[in-house]
Amino acid sequence: MHHCFDVAYGFDKLHRFDAFIPANHKSKCIVFVHGGAWRSEDKSDHTDLARRIAKSTQSVVLVPNYRLTPKEPTSENKIYHPSHANDVLLFLTRMLVWDGPPGTDIQEALKEIYLIGHSCSAHMIASIVLDSTSITPSLNTPARLLDAIKGVIMSEGIFDPDRLVSCFPQYRDLFVAGAFGGIAKFSEFSILNYPSREHIDSTRWLIVHSKGDSLIDVGQSQAMYEHISRLYLKQSLPVDKHVYLDTDGLQAEHDDIFNEDKYIEMISSFVLNA
Repeated sequence: MHHCFDVAYGFDKLHRFDAFIPANHKSKCIVFVHGGAWRSEDKSDHTDLARRIAKSTQSVVLVPNYRLTPKEPTSENKIYHPSHANDVLLFLTRMLVWDGPPGTDIQEALKEIYLIGHSCSAHMIASIVLDSTSITPSLNTPARLLDAIKGVIMSEGIFDPDRLVSCFPQYRDLFVAGAFGGIAKFSEFSILNYPSREHIDSTRWLIVHSKGDSLIDVGQSQAMYEHISRLYLKQSLPVDKHVYLDTDGLQAEHDDIFNEDKYIEMISSFVLNA
Protein backbone atom coordinates (compact mmCIF):
# COMPACT_ATOMS: atom_id res chain seq x y z
CA MET A 1 0.00 0.00 0.00
CA HIS A 2 1.24 3.46 -0.90
CA HIS A 3 1.02 6.08 1.89
CA CYS A 4 1.21 9.81 1.39
CA PHE A 5 1.09 12.07 4.46
CA ASP A 6 0.56 15.81 5.03
CA VAL A 7 -0.23 16.75 1.45
CA ALA A 8 -1.31 20.39 1.17
CA TYR A 9 -4.66 21.25 -0.37
CA GLY A 10 -5.19 24.88 0.72
CA PHE A 11 -3.89 28.02 2.38
CA ASP A 12 -3.97 27.10 6.09
CA LYS A 13 -1.55 24.94 8.04
CA LEU A 14 -4.44 22.56 8.75
CA HIS A 15 -5.25 22.23 5.06
CA ARG A 16 -3.45 18.91 4.82
CA PHE A 17 -4.54 15.36 4.06
CA ASP A 18 -3.25 11.79 4.17
CA ALA A 19 -3.71 9.27 1.37
CA PHE A 20 -3.78 5.47 1.53
CA ILE A 21 -3.58 3.85 -1.90
CA PRO A 22 -3.69 0.05 -2.30
CA ALA A 23 -1.36 -1.28 -5.00
CA ASN A 24 -4.17 -2.71 -7.14
CA HIS A 25 -6.98 -0.51 -5.94
CA LYS A 26 -10.50 -0.54 -7.29
CA SER A 27 -11.73 2.59 -9.06
CA LYS A 28 -13.34 4.00 -5.93
CA CYS A 29 -12.28 6.70 -3.48
CA ILE A 30 -13.39 6.88 0.16
CA VAL A 31 -13.01 10.15 2.08
CA PHE A 32 -13.12 9.92 5.87
CA VAL A 33 -13.67 13.23 7.69
CA HIS A 34 -12.98 13.12 11.43
CA GLY A 35 -15.30 14.32 14.18
CA GLY A 36 -14.32 16.00 17.43
CA ALA A 37 -17.13 18.50 18.15
CA TRP A 38 -15.80 20.91 15.52
CA ARG A 39 -12.90 21.75 17.85
CA SER A 40 -10.60 18.75 18.27
CA GLU A 41 -9.05 15.61 16.73
CA ASP A 42 -6.64 15.26 13.84
CA LYS A 43 -6.36 13.10 10.74
CA SER A 44 -3.44 11.29 12.36
CA ASP A 45 -5.84 9.93 15.00
CA HIS A 46 -7.42 7.79 12.28
CA THR A 47 -4.44 6.38 10.42
CA ASP A 48 -5.13 2.81 11.53
CA LEU A 49 -8.82 3.13 10.62
CA ALA A 50 -7.95 4.48 7.18
CA ARG A 51 -5.56 1.58 6.55
CA ARG A 52 -8.22 -0.93 7.59
CA ILE A 53 -10.82 0.65 5.31
CA ALA A 54 -8.39 0.74 2.39
CA LYS A 55 -7.44 -2.91 2.93
CA SER A 56 -11.04 -4.09 3.31
CA THR A 57 -12.39 -2.19 0.30
CA GLN A 58 -9.22 -2.08 -1.84
CA SER A 59 -10.15 1.54 -2.45
CA VAL A 60 -8.21 4.78 -2.27
CA VAL A 61 -8.79 6.36 1.16
CA LEU A 62 -8.22 10.05 1.83
CA VAL A 63 -8.32 11.67 5.29
CA PRO A 64 -8.30 15.49 5.43
CA ASN A 65 -7.84 17.91 8.28
CA TYR A 66 -9.83 21.12 8.51
CA ARG A 67 -9.66 24.25 10.63
CA LEU A 68 -11.00 23.82 14.16
CA THR A 69 -13.06 26.09 16.36
CA PRO A 70 -10.73 27.33 19.12
CA LYS A 71 -11.81 26.58 22.67
CA GLU A 72 -11.10 30.23 23.48
CA PRO A 73 -11.76 32.31 20.34
CA THR A 74 -9.93 35.58 19.75
CA SER A 75 -10.49 38.37 17.23
CA GLU A 76 -7.73 36.81 15.11
CA ASN A 77 -8.95 33.25 15.46
CA LYS A 78 -12.71 32.85 15.05
CA ILE A 79 -13.54 29.64 13.23
CA TYR A 80 -17.20 28.63 13.15
CA HIS A 81 -19.73 27.09 10.76
CA PRO A 82 -19.54 27.00 7.79
CA SER A 83 -15.73 27.39 7.91
CA HIS A 84 -15.15 23.72 8.73
CA ALA A 85 -17.46 22.59 5.91
CA ASN A 86 -15.89 25.15 3.56
CA ASP A 87 -12.54 23.49 4.18
CA VAL A 88 -13.93 20.04 3.44
CA LEU A 89 -15.55 21.36 0.25
CA LEU A 90 -12.26 22.98 -0.77
CA PHE A 91 -10.49 19.68 -0.20
CA LEU A 92 -13.02 17.68 -2.21
CA THR A 93 -12.93 20.15 -5.07
CA ARG A 94 -9.13 20.12 -5.19
CA MET A 95 -9.11 16.32 -5.14
CA LEU A 96 -11.03 16.17 -8.41
CA VAL A 97 -7.89 17.38 -10.21
CA TRP A 98 -5.26 15.72 -7.99
CA ASP A 99 -3.00 13.37 -9.95
CA GLY A 100 -1.93 11.46 -6.86
CA PRO A 101 1.63 10.70 -5.79
CA PRO A 102 4.16 9.66 -8.47
CA GLY A 103 3.67 6.11 -9.67
CA THR A 104 -0.02 5.95 -8.83
CA ASP A 105 -3.10 6.33 -10.98
CA ILE A 106 -6.14 7.51 -9.04
CA GLN A 107 -8.05 9.65 -11.51
CA GLU A 108 -10.58 6.89 -12.23
CA ALA A 109 -11.08 6.37 -8.48
CA LEU A 110 -11.91 10.06 -8.05
CA LYS A 111 -14.89 9.62 -10.38
CA GLU A 112 -16.62 7.46 -7.74
CA ILE A 113 -16.39 9.05 -4.30
CA TYR A 114 -17.85 7.82 -1.02
CA LEU A 115 -17.91 10.24 1.91
CA ILE A 116 -17.77 9.14 5.55
CA GLY A 117 -18.85 11.65 8.18
CA HIS A 118 -18.69 10.90 11.89
CA SER A 119 -20.38 12.95 14.61
CA CYS A 120 -19.94 16.65 13.73
CA SER A 121 -18.44 15.88 10.32
CA ALA A 122 -21.72 14.23 9.35
CA HIS A 123 -23.21 17.72 9.65
CA MET A 124 -20.42 19.17 7.48
CA ILE A 125 -20.81 16.58 4.75
CA ALA A 126 -24.61 16.81 4.73
CA SER A 127 -24.30 20.60 4.38
CA ILE A 128 -22.21 20.00 1.27
CA VAL A 129 -24.26 17.23 -0.34
CA LEU A 130 -27.69 18.69 0.42
CA ASP A 131 -28.63 22.21 -0.63
CA SER A 132 -27.66 24.54 2.23
CA THR A 133 -26.88 27.52 0.01
CA SER A 134 -29.85 29.59 1.20
CA ILE A 135 -28.24 29.65 4.65
CA THR A 136 -24.56 29.22 3.78
CA PRO A 137 -23.99 30.49 0.22
CA SER A 138 -20.30 29.60 0.35
CA LEU A 139 -21.23 25.92 0.30
CA ASN A 140 -22.00 26.06 -3.40
CA THR A 141 -20.99 22.54 -4.34
CA PRO A 142 -19.92 22.25 -7.99
CA ALA A 143 -21.89 19.91 -10.24
CA ARG A 144 -18.78 17.90 -11.14
CA LEU A 145 -18.23 17.01 -7.49
CA LEU A 146 -21.89 16.15 -6.93
CA ASP A 147 -21.77 13.83 -9.93
CA ALA A 148 -18.73 12.06 -8.46
CA ILE A 149 -20.27 11.50 -5.01
CA LYS A 150 -21.95 8.10 -5.23
CA GLY A 151 -22.44 7.41 -1.55
CA VAL A 152 -22.58 9.06 1.87
CA ILE A 153 -21.97 7.16 5.11
CA MET A 154 -22.84 8.86 8.39
CA SER A 155 -22.09 7.39 11.80
CA GLU A 156 -23.24 8.81 15.14
CA GLY A 157 -24.14 12.00 13.29
CA ILE A 158 -25.15 15.43 14.54
CA PHE A 159 -27.85 16.77 12.22
CA ASP A 160 -30.07 18.98 14.38
CA PRO A 161 -28.05 21.15 16.82
CA ASP A 162 -31.16 22.37 18.68
CA ARG A 163 -32.21 18.79 19.35
CA LEU A 164 -28.67 18.04 20.51
CA VAL A 165 -28.63 20.76 23.16
CA SER A 166 -32.17 19.81 24.16
CA CYS A 167 -30.98 16.27 24.90
CA PHE A 168 -27.61 17.35 26.28
CA PRO A 169 -27.92 20.92 27.68
CA GLN A 170 -24.26 20.95 28.73
CA TYR A 171 -23.19 20.75 25.09
CA ARG A 172 -24.39 24.30 24.36
CA ASP A 173 -21.59 25.99 26.27
CA LEU A 174 -19.17 23.10 25.87
CA PHE A 175 -18.97 23.27 22.06
CA VAL A 176 -22.18 23.90 20.11
CA ALA A 177 -22.45 27.67 20.64
CA GLY A 178 -18.80 28.13 19.72
CA ALA A 179 -19.09 25.99 16.61
CA PHE A 180 -21.97 28.14 15.33
CA GLY A 181 -20.63 31.56 16.26
CA GLY A 182 -22.22 32.08 19.67
CA ILE A 183 -25.83 32.31 18.47
CA ALA A 184 -28.71 31.37 20.77
CA LYS A 185 -30.74 29.18 18.40
CA PHE A 186 -29.45 26.83 15.73
CA SER A 187 -32.59 25.92 13.79
CA GLU A 188 -31.40 27.45 10.51
CA PHE A 189 -28.44 25.08 10.56
CA SER A 190 -30.49 21.93 10.99
CA ILE A 191 -29.79 19.51 8.17
CA LEU A 192 -33.42 18.45 8.47
CA ASN A 193 -34.41 21.72 6.78
CA TYR A 194 -32.20 21.35 3.71
CA PRO A 195 -33.64 20.24 0.36
CA SER A 196 -31.87 17.97 -2.09
CA ARG A 197 -29.75 18.98 -5.04
CA GLU A 198 -30.36 17.75 -8.58
CA HIS A 199 -27.95 14.80 -8.31
CA ILE A 200 -30.01 12.96 -5.68
CA ASP A 201 -30.90 10.02 -7.95
CA SER A 202 -27.25 8.93 -8.21
CA THR A 203 -26.40 9.11 -4.49
CA ARG A 204 -26.96 6.45 -1.82
CA TRP A 205 -26.97 7.04 1.93
CA LEU A 206 -26.04 4.79 4.86
CA ILE A 207 -26.91 6.18 8.29
CA VAL A 208 -25.66 4.15 11.25
CA HIS A 209 -25.88 4.64 15.00
CA SER A 210 -24.48 2.43 17.73
CA LYS A 211 -26.61 1.06 20.53
CA GLY A 212 -23.76 1.90 22.88
CA ASP A 213 -23.45 5.59 22.01
CA SER A 214 -24.11 7.70 25.10
CA LEU A 215 -22.83 10.97 23.59
CA ILE A 216 -25.28 11.45 20.69
CA ASP A 217 -28.90 10.30 20.86
CA VAL A 218 -30.12 7.85 18.25
CA GLY A 219 -32.96 10.23 17.44
CA GLN A 220 -30.51 12.32 15.42
CA SER A 221 -29.89 9.45 13.02
CA GLN A 222 -33.53 8.40 12.91
CA ALA A 223 -34.63 11.95 12.08
CA MET A 224 -31.96 12.19 9.35
CA TYR A 225 -33.11 8.90 7.83
CA GLU A 226 -36.70 10.15 7.76
CA HIS A 227 -35.64 13.46 6.18
CA ILE A 228 -33.53 11.86 3.43
CA SER A 229 -36.30 9.35 2.77
CA ARG A 230 -38.79 12.18 2.26
CA LEU A 231 -36.45 13.84 -0.23
CA TYR A 232 -36.36 10.66 -2.35
CA LEU A 233 -40.12 10.18 -2.10
CA LYS A 234 -40.58 13.75 -3.29
CA GLN A 235 -38.58 12.85 -6.40
CA SER A 236 -40.59 9.62 -6.85
CA LEU A 237 -37.41 7.60 -6.25
CA PRO A 238 -37.40 4.28 -4.34
CA VAL A 239 -36.25 4.90 -0.78
CA ASP A 240 -35.19 1.30 -0.19
CA LYS A 241 -32.63 1.52 -3.01
CA HIS A 242 -31.11 4.80 -1.87
CA VAL A 243 -31.37 5.19 1.91
CA TYR A 244 -30.36 2.72 4.62
CA LEU A 245 -30.55 3.00 8.40
CA ASP A 246 -28.79 0.66 10.84
CA THR A 247 -29.25 1.19 14.58
CA ASP A 248 -28.70 -2.43 15.61
CA GLY A 249 -25.37 -3.54 14.17
CA LEU A 250 -22.93 -1.55 16.30
CA GLN A 251 -22.54 -1.93 20.06
CA ALA A 252 -19.64 0.29 21.15
CA GLU A 253 -19.40 3.83 22.50
CA HIS A 254 -19.36 6.89 20.22
CA ASP A 255 -15.76 6.72 18.96
CA ASP A 256 -15.10 3.12 19.95
CA ILE A 257 -17.14 1.92 16.98
CA PHE A 258 -13.95 2.42 14.92
CA ASN A 259 -12.54 -0.64 16.69
CA GLU A 260 -15.51 -2.81 15.77
CA ASP A 261 -15.03 -5.10 12.80
CA LYS A 262 -18.71 -4.57 12.07
CA TYR A 263 -18.08 -0.90 11.29
CA ILE A 264 -15.53 -1.82 8.62
CA GLU A 265 -17.90 -4.50 7.29
CA MET A 266 -20.72 -1.96 6.96
CA ILE A 267 -18.52 0.44 5.01
CA SER A 268 -17.15 -2.31 2.76
CA SER A 269 -20.57 -3.76 2.00
CA PHE A 270 -22.03 -0.34 1.18
CA VAL A 271 -19.14 0.70 -1.08
CA LEU A 272 -18.52 -2.60 -2.85
CA ASN A 273 -22.13 -3.62 -3.36
CA ALA A 274 -23.30 -0.43 -5.00
